[in-house]
This record gives sequence, C-alpha cells and structure tokens, in this order.
Amino acid sequence: LDSWSLVDVYLNWAISVARSTGFDFTPYPTLDGLRTRLAELPAFRRMLEANPGSRPLRALVADVIRRQGRMAEAADELAPLLEGAGATPAMHAVVGEMELAAGRNERPLAVLRPAFAAKPGERRIVAALCEAWRRLGAESEARETLEAALAEHPQAADLWHARLLFEPFAEQSARTVVERWLQAIHRHRGSMTAA
Repeated sequence: LDSWSLVDVYLNWAISVARSTGFDFTPYPTLDGLRTRLAELPAFRRMLEANPGSRPLRALVADVIRRQGRMAEAADELAPLLEGAGATPAMHAVVGEMELAAGRNERPLAVLRPAFAAKPGERRIVAALCEAWRRLGAESEARETLEAALAEHPQAADLWHARLLFEPFAEQSARTVVERWLQAIHRHRGSMTAA
C-alpha cells in the first residue's frame, strides 16, 4: 500500500466485501472509480518516477492524493509545477487552496501572490488570498494589495468585496470604501455610455 489512509483501507475493504456478496456497483460508478484510482496510485507513482517531467501525470497523482484527503501531500506533489514558464495562475490558485485546506497558513500567500498579480479580478484567486490574509492577521497587507489592484481595476466588484472584508463592519472606514465603490461604478457606467 502506497501510504493509504485508514479511510482508503476501509473503503477498499467495504467495496471488496460488497462485491463478494454480489452487490451491483453499476449504478455507482463514482464509488467504484474512486476505489480503482486509489488502487492505481502506486502504479502512477512508478510512472511518475520514470517520467518526472510529466505535468499531466504529476497532476493526476496529486488529484488522487487530494481525493484521499491528504491536502498537504497533494500540494507538495503539485509544487514543482509552479516553477518555470508553464505555471498558470489557475495552478497557483489550486495549490494555494490546497495549502489552506491543509492548514499550512504561512505557505499560501507565496503561492497566491503571483496568481493575483496575473489575474487580480479572478474570484477564486481573490477568495483564497483573502482567506490567507485573514488567517495570518495580515489586514494591512491585504488593504495595500487590494488598493493597488483597485487603482488599476476599479470596475472589479470582487476586488471591492475583498477590500470591504478588511474594514470593521458599519464603521466609517467601511462606509468610505462603499462610497468609493459607488463612485467607481458611476464612472465606469459613464465611460461605457460615452463609448
């Protein structure tokens, strides 16, 4: 067994027992497919050792590990894909989310910052980054980063939502953010109608 969790062992055992009693898995392809993929992990690992540069194979191994609930290991498996020119903002977001799910709160910021720089209006990236800032108590960094992004993308509603998260509820500072947001909407609508 290639580092199976207790859940994997029980799942494999339960499916084997059910099969031996004649239980039909045809209506449950997802369950049977999950068991098959868990059993294939050692083979995928051997293939990855033979082809360490295979991005799709590394992603497949990481996905199987993620399905087992081992988020830290899955993030570690994907980390090499973040190096080099082929690293996409989406891949950075996935690894950042896995780091958050694993409870490794210091690591997601370094992974998510390049993704945010490339796609500051992408909701998935903004949400993960906000959660990382929140967990670390990095409100001032959040405000500064979001203000810089809003200066370039004042029409991005997700950025305004995120910016508002880092102000105390119903305080004057929050009302000021909302007023600026409304002004940005009016300016954006005005420029759209003029065009």
